[in-house]
Amino acid sequence: LPYQGDPWAAGCRLYEEGDLTTARVALEDAVADDETRAYRHYLLGLTCLKLGDADAAVTELERAVELDPSHVRSCVHLGRAYLAVEDPVTAREVVDSALDLDLEWADTWQVLGRIELSESHLDEAEAAFAKAVDLDAAHAWAWNNLGYVRILKGDFEGAAAALEKAVALRQDTASFF
Repeated sequence: LPYQGDPWAAGCRLYEEGDLTTARVALEDAVADDETRAYRHYLLGLTCLKLGDADAAVTELERAVELDPSHVRSCVHLGRAYLAVEDPVTAREVVDSALDLDLEWADTWQVLGRIELSESHLDEAEAAFAKAVDLDAAHAWAWNNLGYVRILKGDFEGAAAALEKAVALRQDTASFF
């Protein structure tokens, strides 16, 4: 095995350390050890999403939501995974269910904005990103996406202000520059 010890503990530790490839192996073993734990599927799905395996992420996050439909983060990340496999209709369905559970998590609005943007609904995307930054003023990706939408809408002054905020929050993210 590429890891030592209990697969669940190792998978969590490796995920936190950023060793996503080895974390995935450990988390797959942890899921195999106990298929009924929603959070194991959630973390494996999130790991797959970060590794760029959106199909596997959809599978794992779907199972997480099936086991615990009240876990908002599973719904939101499942929405991200559906966007990654270019299925904005299903992404909207799961993000809408996340909004039914909790209107106050900024990531939900951030993903909704991405869905709206993918369907060229610029006003709706701008409103969703604005809601995300209202809920979490330190959400750099929402600021970045708000700036991008404002560029598309021709509001360059508003775009510059939002993008400056994104850069100030996350100077380690080259795409913001």
